[in-house]
Amino acid sequence: MYTTECEERQGTQMFASGSEVRSIDDVQNLYRKVCILPDSASSDHRILVYRFKDEARKLTENYHDDGEHGAGRRLLQYMRDNEMCNIAVVISKWNGERKIGFERFGVMEYLVCSVYNELED
Repeated sequence: MYTTECEERQGTQMFASGSEVRSIDDVQNLYRKVCILPDSASSDHRILVYRFKDEARKLTENYHDDGEHGAGRRLLQYMRDNEMCNIAVVISKWNGERKIGFERFGVMEYLVCSVYNELED
């Protein structure tokens, strides 16, 4: 599992944790591990997004917004557009005093990309 540094915008903080996956069990295990991390356990949202091909080469993809409306769908589309596969990412997010609007999606996409690039090396 790889975890990024925390990104902050106007008090809103986010970081991502991710790993290579090949099954729903792998995805669930990652999500469980992230949820018990001290830094992630206290977050307001833990957004899960994943895409993988199993042994039969069947593509499985999905997301869980955890109350952060639109985030999972947008991140899944980002992964499709950039042909990211066999990866699951959990974004841990703490809301700041001021909402950062659509800027949050850019930060989340950056974090997904950071995890993917680290795992590809």
